[in-house]
Amino acid sequence: MLLTIHDANLQKIGFIDNEKQETLNFYDDTWTRNLETASSTFEFTVSKKELLSDTANQPLYNQLNERSFISFKHNGQTYLFNIMKVEENERWVRCYCENLNLELINEYTNAYKAEKAMSFAEYLNAFDIPQFAMVTLGVNEVSDQKKTLEWEGQDTKLARLLSLANKFNAEVEFVTRLNDDSSIKQLVLNVYHQADDSHTGVGRIRSDIRLTFEKNIKSMTRKVDKTEIYTMIVPYGKAKEQPENGPEVRVYIDGLPSWEEKNDKGIVIFKQEGNCLYAPHAANLYPSTFGASTQDNKWIRKDLEVDSDDPKVIRAAGIANLRKNAYPAITYEVDGFVDVEIGDTITIHDKGFVPSLDVRARATEQKISFSNPANNTTTFGNFKELENRTSGDLRTVFERMVENSRPYSILFSTDNGVIFKNNTGQSTLRPTLKRGNQTVNATYRFVIDGSIVGAGLTYTVSASKITKPTVITVSAWVGEKEVASDEITFVGVSDGLNGRDGRDGIAGKNGVGIRGTTVLYGISASDSIAPGTWSQTPPKLIQGQWFWTKTVWTYTDNTSETGYQKTYVARDGNDGNNGIAGKDGVGIHSTTITYAQGTSGTVAPTTGWTSQVPNVPAGQFLWTKTVWSYTDNTNETGYSVSKIGEQGPQGARGETGAKGDRGDRGLQGPQGVQGLTGPAGPQGLQGPKGDQGIPGVKGADGKTQYTHIAYADTVSGSGFSQTDTNKAFIGMYQDFSTTDSRNPQDYRWSKWKGSDGRDGIPGKAGADGRTPYVHFAYADSADGRTGFSLTQDGTKRYLGICTNFDKANSTNPADYSWNDTAGSVSVGGRNLLKGSKGPFKPDRKPTNFDNNFLYKTETSVYLEQNQKYLVSAKSDGNFTAFHNGNAESDNVTLWLMDDKIQNYQIVSDLKTGTTGTQITWVKPTGNYHLRVNTYHKTASKSVWEVKIEKGTVKTDWTPALEDVQDDINSKADSVLTQAQLNKLNEVNSAVQAELEAKASLDTLNQWVKAYQDFVNANNANRAQAEKNLADASARVAKLENNLNDMSERWNFIDSYMASSNEGLVIGKTDNSSSMLFSPSGRISMFSAGNEVMYISQGVIHIENGIFSKTIQIGRYREEQDFINPDRNVIRYVGGS
Repeated sequence: MLLTIHDANLQKIGFIDNEKQETLNFYDDTWTRNLETASSTFEFTVSKKELLSDTANQPLYNQLNERSFISFKHNGQTYLFNIMKVEENERWVRCYCENLNLELINEYTNAYKAEKAMSFAEYLNAFDIPQFAMVTLGVNEVSDQKKTLEWEGQDTKLARLLSLANKFNAEVEFVTRLNDDSSIKQLVLNVYHQADDSHTGVGRIRSDIRLTFEKNIKSMTRKVDKTEIYTMIVPYGKAKEQPENGPEVRVYIDGLPSWEEKNDKGIVIFKQEGNCLYAPHAANLYPSTFGASTQDNKWIRKDLEVDSDDPKVIRAAGIANLRKNAYPAITYEVDGFVDVEIGDTITIHDKGFVPSLDVRARATEQKISFSNPANNTTTFGNFKELENRTSGDLRTVFERMVENSRPYSILFSTDNGVIFKNNTGQSTLRPTLKRGNQTVNATYRFVIDGSIVGAGLTYTVSASKITKPTVITVSAWVGEKEVASDEITFVGVSDGLNGRDGRDGIAGKNGVGIRGTTVLYGISASDSIAPGTWSQTPPKLIQGQWFWTKTVWTYTDNTSETGYQKTYVARDGNDGNNGIAGKDGVGIHSTTITYAQGTSGTVAPTTGWTSQVPNVPAGQFLWTKTVWSYTDNTNETGYSVSKIGEQGPQGARGETGAKGDRGDRGLQGPQGVQGLTGPAGPQGLQGPKGDQGIPGVKGADGKTQYTHIAYADTVSGSGFSQTDTNKAFIGMYQDFSTTDSRNPQDYRWSKWKGSDGRDGIPGKAGADGRTPYVHFAYADSADGRTGFSLTQDGTKRYLGICTNFDKANSTNPADYSWNDTAGSVSVGGRNLLKGSKGPFKPDRKPTNFDNNFLYKTETSVYLEQNQKYLVSAKSDGNFTAFHNGNAESDNVTLWLMDDKIQNYQIVSDLKTGTTGTQITWVKPTGNYHLRVNTYHKTASKSVWEVKIEKGTVKTDWTPALEDVQDDINSKADSVLTQAQLNKLNEVNSAVQAELEAKASLDTLNQWVKAYQDFVNANNANRAQAEKNLADASARVAKLENNLNDMSERWNFIDSYMASSNEGLVIGKTDNSSSMLFSPSGRISMFSAGNEVMYISQGVIHIENGIFSKTIQIGRYREEQDFINPDRNVIRYVGGS
């Protein structure tokens, strides 16, 4: 490390270099950086030694004085320090340096009160920081905020700056920039929004760093602190117009409608009642006194003043404050060093906690020693709060600055609340003065209507004196100075007489609904002149022009509305820098829709939900509930409701119409039932194998793959659009068709825009904004540098997205965020089931409805245990995963069974006939046959074109390779038509291409040799073969990555899964609890070594069990009575 010595004019006068003996050397050095103080210090010691370059009376070490500066470079950035203290003896010189100038550190600024709402930059000018401290404002993420603030007393400019940032919910950093001659160019002040879910603050998110306990950190301590929580807030503002004499006029939120917020489980987390905001869930967890179940008032109250007279703004500020303080603060301390920048956010993983702990923490303080890196340490804090971790050996002025930036606040507590009933009782008010997390000793004055009514530590309020809402102003005094004041209101209420029932309201008007929606698209050269031509399909986009979308809503009252949306088609731009890899996307796992009848249009029914639409009487409501289950094991629930209109009066009888003409002759009736099939004749002798068939014609060119992109409002594809890039979710899929699908289920949805934040305090109108543009690019690598292109030629796997204010497309890959458009999609293609064409139509004529047949000789498939397969088929019935041979239905169930009917598994469900059924084969590896179940006594339903393939995307039916070969052999002695030869050749080519694409690492070298031989034999197909090789190589590389990513999952399988002759065991190694899947199909559950439950032959056996909510047998359900939990009720729920 090289230290440069500068004189008072910042000219270089010498160097300190530990790598060269002929220069001065330093030791015992510590560079301390702190996020909260936005500053850093540097301490070091230099041994006094004379150099050849020294003059007779001026050795270089004498230049280390209070008028000099020190600079060095770290991670490509220059850091300049002002030498503040020098300590020396006959052997060494020790320097203490700070990275800020004396104007900021020592210059004081006076008390200040703003006359109007001002921005951050305007306050800096008011404090003369840019003019005299030579500070230039750089990044400013709070430029859109304006506040009316006040400071009492004097502060240093640095302390005032830190206090200003705290009041604007901001973080600051200083960056020093030097000219080539080492003179200072700029001292830049960057202002960032405080780190939260939507902002990174100072630093950046380092997704490339993950710390692990005992690997690159020593230990981690988690602290939970509930000393500062409160569960009730009374927010208020001050009216703009105040009386000259008299009490202060306040604005409360009791005029707003009630509000509440629930979590995913339906529990109320926050709510508003009257002029108060409550956190009931937190109050139940952390009650204000002992014995929460017996107390009348469990709330911890806080009165909050908001700088606004708008009740909506006051409530929003109160909700934000309560959300932050209703639950304990959690912090983490990590012992270790990580070479990151101050403010950077990293992920820390610690298996020492149960369950394992993953936390995203920020580097809040760092100590670096260049001469002894073993002393390096990094202190981390969590997002919620950054504790002051300035070390004790730093100058105490920094601690004073930070503490002075924290405001005083008064907390109130009472022994009997603030509301009296019927003029009885009394309550003692006890204030507490806080500064940050510290409690400050103080005395208090209590004022009512401008008169001092008490002084001391407490004040007792009598109910008999509360004839109206009484505001008590409490001021806190430390020494001879008033440091804070706050108010609390006491109210007296009396029991009133019961009011009379009100009259019935006037019946509401009939509602108006949407009858139809029409969406049209067009292209225009202007954003103000609509296109002259509209079409129902999006036209080809033209760069530099505007893509218009017109939506026409037609209502049931025959009126209509038209809306327009415009998107600029950006031109090509420069390449951008590499973006940070995005998080794993979340997809929809399943969607469940149920219906219920209700008597209210605002309160959803609690029971009676069914998958069938019920008959709802006129005047009542039909409720629809949709539950979306996501792949990260979360879910969302949505409701819609419609009222069934009352039947109108009967219309007058119409006149009898004229006799109509004679009708046309009716259609011919349906064909009669086919007769029974006669017995099969004896199988003929197998003929001799024919000569080899004639060579097939050259196959068709390979298909071109296309990437399709759409946009939506939710992760389920609601608000689907193929043009509106302003929507929060982007969906993608790939296929071989040029036509974009309009079905949201065909797309993989990912959130690419953050959710809208809650409404903030309205500010004054700002300057005209800039127009944002969204740009797309495509590439062959995850960083966008390989094969970068602004157009998709069908082969690019990665999609880059860039949002900025430039119309021109960037050509810099680093400006884009790259997404893998293939993801985990894999395509099989090869049918593994021999004899799959069908049709399969069981006709056993059973006594019940279990009409099944096992096609032993006709079908065969080789399945491997624990492997995943995709099953698809066609049928004139309804595919299902449930077998019930005692009920007649149009259901169809597919099974796979072995010869002895000992190992079998149902492989169909509702998706078999559409997107295919994804199964994991849990039976032993071996050959299995298809069994088809229908549920009529006669042969009425059939199945055909069954396909079993590997992969996650269903492909069209093709016969198995063995069936193709048998078909060719059987027709070798007959004349094949050219169409048949072409079809066989196309099927064979498709299967061959799929097998080549799935080549594994073990056979890759042989595959390359075969490719080279093929090139030598047929140069005309060389280009296509090279493309196939590149595709296969990319898949092989992805296979390697997937294997590496699966290592932790295999470790889990090795730890919690075992296989033996008895079957597959899943559970803990100490046998405390486990599950056994036997080859016979029996599933057993063990607890403490004993079998407590098993499932066999379609029946569940339970030794002892508790049903905590409901149990249903047939059409009756028994459940706990929600009115009286000490009794059960049996309800009739219906069913087929």
